[in-house]
Amino acid sequence: MEILDRVEDTFLQDNLSPTIAEHATQCNSLFHKHMAVPDLVPDPTIMDDQLARFKLWASNMDVYGTPDVSLDYRLRSSATVLEIIHQLLDIICDTLTSSDRGPPADSEQERQHLSKQCDSKVTRRPNDDASDSDSDMDPAEDNISEITDTIGGTVIRLFRLSNAVRKSAKAYRAHENGRYRDGEQANKAMAESRLHTEC
Repeated sequence: MEILDRVEDTFLQDNLSPTIAEHATQCNSLFHKHMAVPDLVPDPTIMDDQLARFKLWASNMDVYGTPDVSLDYRLRSSATVLEIIHQLLDIICDTLTSSDRGPPADSEQERQHLSKQCDSKVTRRPNDDASDSDSDMDPAEDNISEITDTIGGTVIRLFRLSNAVRKSAKAYRAHENGRYRDGEQANKAMAESRLHTEC
C-alpha cells in the first residue's frame, strides 16, 4: 500500500505546476501592471503592441479554451513542449517584473560622488569618460530595449513553437486518418481526431 501512496503523491506533485492558461494570465496581469506605471516607458504604444501580440498568440492557440480543447489539453502528452512554453512565459514574466523595479534613486548620485572623489585622487585616462557614458543608459531606454528585444523576441518564439505544434497536429491527424479504410469506425475516429487536434 505504501507504494501506491508514493505513486499518488508523485502524481499530485506533477499537478502543482501552473497550467499554460494560468501562466499566461499571470503574464497578462504583469503587462497591465507594467502599463499602469507612468513614465516607465516613454512611448506606451510599444507596450500596447507587445501585449496585443501576446494576446494574439494566446487567442490563436486557444490558451483559454475549454478544458477539452485548450492548449494544455492538446499538449498533455508533450512534456517537452509544455516545459518550453512555460520557460518562455517565465522569461516574459521575469522581464516585466525586473523592468518594473528600475534603478535605485540614489545610485546616480552615489556614482557622481564617487567619481568626483576618484578624480581628485587619481589621474584618469581620456578613454575613461567614454566608457562611463556607454554604461550610463537612461532607464526608460533600457526598458524599451528589454521590451522590444526580450519580450518581443520571446513572443516570436511562442508563435514559432505554436506553428510547429499546429503542423505536427495536422500531420498526426492525417497519419491517423490514413490508418482507417472505410466505415463507421473511420468516420468516428476522424471526427474525434479533428475535435482534439484542431487549432
